[in-house]
Amino acid sequence: MTLPVSVVIPSFNRAALLLRTLESIFAQRSPAAEIIVVDDGSTDDTFSVCAGYGDRIRYIHQQNAGLSAARNTGIRASSCEWVALCDSDDLWEPSKLEIQLHLTRAVQADWSATSFHLIDDDDRLIDSGRAASTQTFAVLSETGTDLRTHLAGSIALTSIRFLGSNFEVFSGSTLELLFQGNVVLPSSTLVAKHVFDRVGLFDEQFRVAEETEFFLRAAAATRGAFIDADLTSYRTGGPSIIRSGDTSPLIRNALKSVDRAARLRDLSAGERLAYRRGRERLQLRLAYNRLAALQPREARIALTDGGDVRGSRRGASLFLASFLPPLILRLMHMAKRTLKGGAE
Repeated sequence: MTLPVSVVIPSFNRAALLLRTLESIFAQRSPAAEIIVVDDGSTDDTFSVCAGYGDRIRYIHQQNAGLSAARNTGIRASSCEWVALCDSDDLWEPSKLEIQLHLTRAVQADWSATSFHLIDDDDRLIDSGRAASTQTFAVLSETGTDLRTHLAGSIALTSIRFLGSNFEVFSGSTLELLFQGNVVLPSSTLVAKHVFDRVGLFDEQFRVAEETEFFLRAAAATRGAFIDADLTSYRTGGPSIIRSGDTSPLIRNALKSVDRAARLRDLSAGERLAYRRGRERLQLRLAYNRLAALQPREARIALTDGGDVRGSRRGASLFLASFLPPLILRLMHMAKRTLKGGAE
């Protein structure tokens, strides 16, 4: 049975990985009605890879404009009731679309995300002893919480039997959850087309953390769901959209995103608390990031920008550390990285 789903795949210079991604999508037990590849100005063999599939895919080429713009081009071109996003280096389990669409409809959600595996460049599962979601989402690693517990603290759980298996789905209003920190992997998502009509597309000014901004916006107006099943494989070893080790642009965009979302509608008491705590966590993360980059003044600004978090234990420690000599800061950061690597 063909599903009423448009698969949107943005790609930039990932021809070899794109081939594997497309094969996993064509291997779906219930195929999508259309597959759209948006070539964001690639200079490699992306066109040839796509041409090999003939009219089985829709290929759109555009000048390089970034991930958000490429996704938006594909979403605008889509013709189905549902849009499934997949990055050009990730993979899907063969039953991903079939299961996700059924469960999303069953809980009357407007969009959903699944849990996932981590894979390396050779498609091998990465098993570090920690859950994939904990390694991927900062809010989980920082709070020491697994994804299931994190979800259960904010939204309702439903058990649904499908294809001979029981699936657990967390669904409802997800704004409180996402204020605490992003836990949405784009390649695992399925979004009703009407969500884009209602809340808009991805913000093309965001070159990183664009999913944080979009799904906060979606959460403020629509029902979301999280499916506790590893239906996606997220590749961590390939080229990154973040070209350096500096994650401060991602953190700054996350701060912009929560502030924007907080202004979209009147918040409940729980949502206000989650917004405040989530924002404070981002400030502390940015302050640490700036200290690690030997920018103590920027660290102090981060601790007070939009709210003073120097009163917390971690905030006070970071504030005091910002007055240490650069050499001491560098040695402390190196020691922490060494200890972290040894613990892993």
